[in-house]
Amino acid sequence: MPVLVGINLMIPFIHRGKETCYMNTSLIDDPHFRDEIKIEWSEWKNHIRRYSSIVHWWENHVKIKVKYLFVREETERKSNLNRK
Repeated sequence: MPVLVGINLMIPFIHRGKETCYMNTSLIDDPHFRDEIKIEWSEWKNHIRRYSSIVHWWENHVKIKVKYLFVREETERKSNLNRK
């Protein structure tokens, strides 16, 4: 008689596609970058009233800006390393 054993691993699904953005999380440890995020956050909050909901604001404004901020910082750091 065959025996069927199911294994359920509680591993979160990681979606990899064009919407996936990989950010260097070590930037968060940099005090200069954290200050820059705080400044940008205060600016981003000014745009909430332009959107129908906070979720809409987050999806269509903040996520894009965060991605851009990380990419810009990484680009600057790589550029500075290449100059040395």
